[in-house]
Amino acid sequence: MIRKISLITGVALLFLLLVTFVTADTLIGGDEAWIEVRCNVDGASISFDNDYKGQIAGGTLSVPVYTTGSPYYTAKATMDGYYPSSTSIGSYPPAGETRTIYITLNPGPTPAPARFP
Repeated sequence: MIRKISLITGVALLFLLLVTFVTADTLIGGDEAWIEVRCNVDGASISFDNDYKGQIAGGTLSVPVYTTGSPYYTAKATMDGYYPSSTSIGSYPPAGETRTIYITLNPGPTPAPARFP
């Protein structure tokens, strides 16, 4: 009798665990699209609304976004030796498609060499 109750309890807990994973994935996820960020400086760090997304490599970074999730509004690129630069992300592309945005980084001032008397 105790084994039967333990088995039923175990099966019920496993079912609840599976339902929780499926429900959480559905709530967070949804249809996916991509924002492709193009930047003139490889190694530049990219963030969407201060949420780090990755680094530019080969001039691009492809960022997956959920079309049904809370949208990001601003993309920002930063790199040592350059002024930070931002641009509006604009509207998301339809599910399964890609929208390209461009960010240009400009070199920052070069420190003057130290002079020794």
